Amino acid sequence: MEQYASSFSDLCIMVFHDLGQIPISMGKPYTSSASIVGEWDITAVIGLVGSVKGAVALSMKKAVALQLTDTLNGGTHIAIDKEVIDLVGEITNIIAGRAKQIMEGEFRFDTALPVVAVAATAQDIVNGQGTFVNWPEPPVRNIRIPFTIFETACFILSVSIQTPQLT
Repeated sequence: MEQYASSFSDLCIMVFHDLGQIPISMGKPYTSSASIVGEWDITAVIGLVGSVKGAVALSMKKAVALQLTDTLNGGTHIAIDKEVIDLVGEITNIIAGRAKQIMEGEFRFDTALPVVAVAATAQDIVNGQGTFVNWPEPPVRNIRIPFTIFETACFILSVSIQTPQLT
């Protein structure tokens, strides 16, 4: 699984560079078996189906999603609106799509359409009702790759892959 974490982190760095020359830096990846992605305000998830089953999720706080949308699309966003949701979903889609291209020689799989979840209120986050992802069964290790963006802000890329070799 760790070999895929490196590929996904490299892809993430390339996607942010290609989209708007936005520098991001990777933190230390870690594994988790928890369903909750974290106390994030917005999460986009793309399912993987075929010889590889799993999901790719991109999670961030509201301020990061707004600043990212402002940077890439222009304008000023003060709330998570359709444009913000679409952007986070599209970035996740690009990362998953590029991963599919890279892994095609080893595995055959398709990606689903992105599903984007937004925490209803800040109180939901405080109460631990952040964004949840139902990862594949049987229990699969989920790699969480933290990134720093805009110098001090953070987001996380979560990857769960179940392959014939990893089961």
